[in-house]
Amino acid sequence: MKHMLKHFTVAAIVFALCTIAAPVFAVDISVGSATGAPGDQVVVPVYLNNNDVRIASLTVPLQFSNTYLNIDSVSYAGTLIKPNMSPLTHIDNPGQFLRITYIPSAGLPLIEDSQGLLANIYFTISPSSPDHIIYVDSVNSLTTIQSLDIWVRMEISDSLGESLVFPDFSAGTVEVRNPLDADDDEFGLPNVLALNQNYPNPFNPTTTIKLAVPVASDYSLEIYNIAGQKIRSFSGFANAGNVEIVWDGKDNSGSTVATGVYFYKVIAGEFSATKRMVMLK
Repeated sequence: MKHMLKHFTVAAIVFALCTIAAPVFAVDISVGSATGAPGDQVVVPVYLNNNDVRIASLTVPLQFSNTYLNIDSVSYAGTLIKPNMSPLTHIDNPGQFLRITYIPSAGLPLIEDSQGLLANIYFTISPSSPDHIIYVDSVNSLTTIQSLDIWVRMEISDSLGESLVFPDFSAGTVEVRNPLDADDDEFGLPNVLALNQNYPNPFNPTTTIKLAVPVASDYSLEIYNIAGQKIRSFSGFANAGNVEIVWDGKDNSGSTVATGVYFYKVIAGEFSATKRMVMLK
């Protein structure tokens, strides 16, 4: 009986230890989107969102899906990086790979911001690129170097070094569009009415919304918050071509809107379309 009780006690302790909840963090990292023509340079932002970790260091490995993109550089201007913290950048264009790392250079600087910009990636689109969408995604793979298994994955370490956090991730895109494509006529004018995705997205504080108009037309653009309330309106008359509307992130009263999801709807004649965008501060 004592023998059985001993084994039961040990099993109970092991079970109790195994069922202690590990810390759950909401932090996530997202890559924005960009649109450009073959030969263009585009900027793709990388964001930290919903951060609830006191970050001492982080690693963001990324891959892009084909050879039509080339990384020119990575900028950390205006980012969350703190004094006494150093950015490390590893660019491997033949391998279609990029690693962004923040490490302490002195003391223990911490990122405690809930959200913000981590880096801006400058890509050049190949002049020979066809129209298509290129994905900028995360890396999560196990590699072996000199018989040592090493994870290449997105990681965040906290101030005490007690937690290694694996954040959620949202991939980004680079959309390649030739100036004259199947939706344009021989003069470069659109054949059909179309609403393009805003750029940049996510954005802070301004973003550009493009509308392709095949014939001269009145148009209206309305922006709604997640509750369905109309917060900003634009209207005008456009000749045939492409219309660009810049939203400064303010509502009709002139107040800057809060971080969150917004929808923009365009109406021109019998055409209407709605798309989604994200404001990050």
